Amino acid sequence: TPSLEIPLKAYFDNDPEACVVACRELLAWQGDHPLGGHLLAWALAEQGFSNDDLLTALAASPETAKAKGIPTRATLGWMLWNAGRTSEAIKALTENLSREPNRFDLQAVLGIALLADDQAASAARLLTALVSNAPKNPVPRFHLSHALLHIGEWGRGWEEFEKSRFSLPSRQPGQYDHLTEKFWTSQDIAGKRIV
Repeated sequence: TPSLEIPLKAYFDNDPEACVVACRELLAWQGDHPLGGHLLAWALAEQGFSNDDLLTALAASPETAKAKGIPTRATLGWMLWNAGRTSEAIKALTENLSREPNRFDLQAVLGIALLADDQAASAARLLTALVSNAPKNPVPRFHLSHALLHIGEWGRGWEEFEKSRFSLPSRQPGQYDHLTEKFWTSQDIAGKRIV
């Protein structure tokens, strides 16, 4: 069974060729996957494809793109977002969700795009629903933590961040042991600075 850990390892090893192979296997098995699509877009870009090249290929022929192992919906949102075209990403994802309202991956990418577009409150509402539907998935939880921090919900934001950070599939034993910083646990911050 293809696993997200394999393309993540290739990403962290800076091995775009292995990442492309692993992502295509994951996406062929699971269909559109927000993080798998994002990693595939990174790996293809590392191999010389620009986001615009990939977007052009997706727009011109989604069937050809799919045959080449490039998913067409969530990845399009990721690639638009990565290209700095956030409003286009939100529009494309919203249109796709109107046709397939229960697509978890599309909702996750939309939440991330909303956050990038300074719509943190909308992102927080969407990502909160995703986290309640898939509490063990660290990706929407991680982005929810950022949305909550943006809107000033400090306690819940840091709590979600801690939950996501220690459950990401890329976490290796001892990976964070070198961190000596204290973590905020909702104590009074009057007169203190959070860095």
